[in-house]
Amino acid sequence: MLTRVSSVAAAALLIGTPLLASSFQVQSANANTGTQAARLTVTKTCTPGDATIPDGPLSSDPVDEPCGILTANNVDVVAGPVRFKAGQSLLLGEGFSVASGVSFVAEVGASVLGDAAVRDETPQALRDFHLRFYINPDNLTLSADSQQFDHLVAYDAQGNREFLIGLTFNSVLGERRLYTTAFENDGTALTTKDACELALDPGWQFVEAHWKASTGTDGDVEVGVNGVVSQSLVSCLSVAGGLDNASGEISAVEWGVRNLSSGSLGSIDLDDFASSRTGPIGGAL
Repeated sequence: MLTRVSSVAAAALLIGTPLLASSFQVQSANANTGTQAARLTVTKTCTPGDATIPDGPLSSDPVDEPCGILTANNVDVVAGPVRFKAGQSLLLGEGFSVASGVSFVAEVGASVLGDAAVRDETPQALRDFHLRFYINPDNLTLSADSQQFDHLVAYDAQGNREFLIGLTFNSVLGERRLYTTAFENDGTALTTKDACELALDPGWQFVEAHWKASTGTDGDVEVGVNGVVSQSLVSCLSVAGGLDNASGEISAVEWGVRNLSSGSLGSIDLDDFASSRTGPIGGAL
């Protein structure tokens, strides 16, 4: 028999304060004077996939720290402290044991995956939603096409994603780039990544988005930078009839890092988030 420890149950196993991978450091506000409201360290400690700890006695932290499942079957924790880390879950077999008096800690979830975000739950089932935020990417060390993360994610009341704004790197152009992904009623994801991304220049930039649930053929999400560059996902991908998102609504937004690809990518400065049922919002005064 295997015992599964998931991110939901992880709190029962945590001893002390877990070390966060990505984390927020709050600063004084006002992007317009060049001072960030928050600095977010972007780093991920786990390695892709699953892993199994070799059978036998164990007296130190295992080498493997998978983003998926960490399995320990016939493992005897004989001395400590010992810390297991996994992104998705931990499977402990019937042969797993911890000696009396030995410190054993399991960390499962965001502290390993690098997820960190502030969450806004003020939207109330909005079908027409506008937002604006400031970002300074100067200390973000994206350098490969495979490096990316979801920077802003909007959810419905059930926790289903409605749209997201991601950040990646284009090695050919040597640019940090923003892309948009929207989700239709059946969960189909449509993305502008590798199609018509937006360049994110150095220094403080403000990003605006407008998401609309379909009332016929007008479902869409539009993203702009500094009130100048504008991008419609429907136009970019030539989606006939608009987004099929008539049942969608926005009830929460997370802003920070979700689904980080890998590694330590430096930090980003954030400021002046605003949302509204009407818009556009424009830059902060």
